[in-house]
Amino acid sequence: MHQICNPDNCTGCSACLNVCPVSAIRMEEDRLGSPHPVVDSAKCIDCKACEKICPVNTAPVFRKPLACYAAYVGKRTDPDRRLCASGGVATAFSRYVIREKRGVVYGTRWDESFNPVVCRVECEEELECLKGSKYVQGEVGLSFRTVRDDLKNGRTVLFVGTPCQVAGLQNFLKKPFESLITVDLICHGVSPASYLRDELEYLKAKRSFAGITDIRYRGNDRQNFRLSVWRDNKLIYSREAYSQPYFSGFLKAVSLRENCYRCAYAQPARISDLTVGDFIGLGKDRPFPEGWAVRGNTSVVIVNTEKAKAFYGQVQSFMPGFVSVEREYAEAVKYGPSLRAPFPHHPLTERFRCLYVQEGWAKAIRAVLWKSILWNRVRIPLSYSWRIPKKLYRIVKGGLR
Repeated sequence: MHQICNPDNCTGCSACLNVCPVSAIRMEEDRLGSPHPVVDSAKCIDCKACEKICPVNTAPVFRKPLACYAAYVGKRTDPDRRLCASGGVATAFSRYVIREKRGVVYGTRWDESFNPVVCRVECEEELECLKGSKYVQGEVGLSFRTVRDDLKNGRTVLFVGTPCQVAGLQNFLKKPFESLITVDLICHGVSPASYLRDELEYLKAKRSFAGITDIRYRGNDRQNFRLSVWRDNKLIYSREAYSQPYFSGFLKAVSLRENCYRCAYAQPARISDLTVGDFIGLGKDRPFPEGWAVRGNTSVVIVNTEKAKAFYGQVQSFMPGFVSVEREYAEAVKYGPSLRAPFPHHPLTERFRCLYVQEGWAKAIRAVLWKSILWNRVRIPLSYSWRIPKKLYRIVKGGLR
């Protein structure tokens, strides 16, 4: 079998799928549910284009960041930000590109079966589907080819994805384009999409709900850091992150794709024009400027190129309510583990994988995480119960003064 790169290092970026001149490559799930390229030897002409373009075989160029900002757009209850994972800056970038540049945006949305797919958006009404963290590996498909076509047709393109997806796109394009803005997400790692599909099937059968229209993990609403399932605007399932098997397995790095544990992009140097994510630890070591305060989840924006610096300034001027304060990059790196190194294998990863092959997703993840999930389901109500007498004590004490 034609092996494009070491399977354990393969990121599933699909650059090989996009570059193949005879369509001899397809993405197939391996025994652990992770998609990998498979070469049809009957079609392959042995041009080795796939091997040459693979980011695992041809390392991308890493850059030292030029500047770092804490940013958010508007109030956390604003429609443009309420469902965004952090400060809503990616939505602001997208809105600027479409409205002011007449450009197109590539990001990840759910399809009808709740597979995350990279899609092309060129009207503002469609940006809603790109909001929020997906916490699962997106399917690139042949989107790199349409990015190239847009660039050749003179369109401004904003591409938002994981670092490995950005690296795959850059290698596929083979040359820089002034009209391309790449934004990589600070990535904890990804779980295979098959795990989420299996989790939803389990929940549907267990809880007898149907007609799902949305799945969320983060937001500036009351469902932040909860796996929530929606039918239209009605909440039909919600569970705190570490009390929910899929979400907990992801956060604890039990169920990540193999290459994520050795990710080349989890480091302070970056490969894209801009890097965005949660500003973890914001304000712990360094006070804020006078008159500035955190408003809900806040984004870190890391500017890596001169082109990005100009773009970021344009977006700030364009977007009403865009708040941005420059911070030391060391602050983001200190508290952002994915800006330092990849997550190591969890002690339970190997057991989970063995059980997954034998029993499937739902049984495997619950077998390895039941103790921690049970503890969190007990711990959270207890933590709230302790707050009640403390609050009553403060009220009574204040009334006696």
